[in-house]
Amino acid sequence: MPEPLSDAELRVLRYLPSHLKTGEIASELFVSPNTVKVHLRHIYGKLDVNSRREAVERARTLRLLAPSARAR
Repeated sequence: MPEPLSDAELRVLRYLPSHLKTGEIASELFVSPNTVKVHLRHIYGKLDVNSRREAVERARTLRLLAPSARAR
């Protein structure tokens, strides 16, 4: 990964496996839904993915997220 994720992007990334919607993630993090959308765009770009599922898979491969319970 050429450019590391920022702390704010990592905070959003940790919510992606939860299947919370953008607005729900925003509420959890006390930010606006638009802020979450911006972080998601940056995360997708930095991880070179096009979807939330791909972002979670790539983040797990890069050890940015813990493996899924099913993979253990």
